[in-house]
Amino acid sequence: MYRAFNLQPFVWNTETTWHAEGQKLEEDTSKTIKKGLSEFIERGEVNGSKLQNHWFPKIPASVFISHAHADKDRALNLAGWLKSKFQITSFIDSVVWGHLDDLLYKFDDKWCWSDDKKTFSYELRNKSTSHVHMMLATALSQMMDATECIIFVSSPNSVTVEESVKKLHSPWIYHELNMVHLLRKRDPEDHRPMIKESKLAKSFEFSRKESISIFYEADFSSLTNLTHKALGAWANEWSANKKHFDHPLDALYKIAPHVSKN
Repeated sequence: MYRAFNLQPFVWNTETTWHAEGQKLEEDTSKTIKKGLSEFIERGEVNGSKLQNHWFPKIPASVFISHAHADKDRALNLAGWLKSKFQITSFIDSVVWGHLDDLLYKFDDKWCWSDDKKTFSYELRNKSTSHVHMMLATALSQMMDATECIIFVSSPNSVTVEESVKKLHSPWIYHELNMVHLLRKRDPEDHRPMIKESKLAKSFEFSRKESISIFYEADFSSLTNLTHKALGAWANEWSANKKHFDHPLDALYKIAPHVSKN
């Protein structure tokens, strides 16, 4: 990762084809994730490494898009816009989330169901869920480290402000924001091998009386705010001066430089 941005809320123009472009990217990523569990069982044990690499695959992408589940359409619009304007490929984290439920179902159906009690074992489900969630957290961290740029799609669906405290209710967004602070910061050239070389030469839901609510305090100090106007300025800068840049993201870094914390 080199830079991270916090995209401020705005309404996308619904008449554009960007959403369709984003959906195509999602379909291209997810269509290969169809295998069951049996192909990853070796001598009676699940090979978690192989399972993670298949169900939560790494894809060649320059931008990691983080967003709340309710903002998936906004994330698809952003991914489509990036592809249409700059030919930038994005990784949309909800593509991974979408398969999390499927994998949990497969685990629980095979190992957690009790024919005698006609219900799922609480203890076994905790174990299987912890394994699957750890696979997902690891895969997300690896993708964030591999991508050059991270864009968080901010909205009231993901962040609420109460008594001057920014609150998150999604554990995955909390994880991703914290990874922004922890990940090694690498120069853009490290994410662009060709340029560098040339320069060198549905989880289960149970009915209950009250749903648990957990929040985390959000820290956006390592993210640069990005507005709708800035996106337009980025596109204009790239269109007018692309011959001066090695990569479209360089135009973004120029119009949205690091802000000193001093």
